Amino acid sequence: MKTTRESAKKAIVPANPLLKQQIPSFLRVYSQASSSNDILLQWHLFSLSELESYDAMMKKLYKDENLIRVQIYENYRALLSSTLVSKISDDDDNGITTTAL
Repeated sequence: MKTTRESAKKAIVPANPLLKQQIPSFLRVYSQASSSNDILLQWHLFSLSELESYDAMMKKLYKDENLIRVQIYENYRALLSSTLVSKISDDDDNGITTTAL
């Protein structure tokens, strides 16, 4: 008899096909709008399956936004780090003693 732990290990969850769909333009606008405008969109007019797919698309939009934000900061951090290293190297070449903070 298999335990639930063994069967849980073997369960494979397929990728969500909704994430490959093109995101409607109204969802892109909605994701950027103020939450005070939420009342303007009449969600009760959508079917449950549409709402579920829009929810998945909104999550993807927010994840992509955060990934871009992290990449921007990582690029800035790398540039700052390389500038710091070059400054330290220049100071060492000129005989200036630097101390770490």
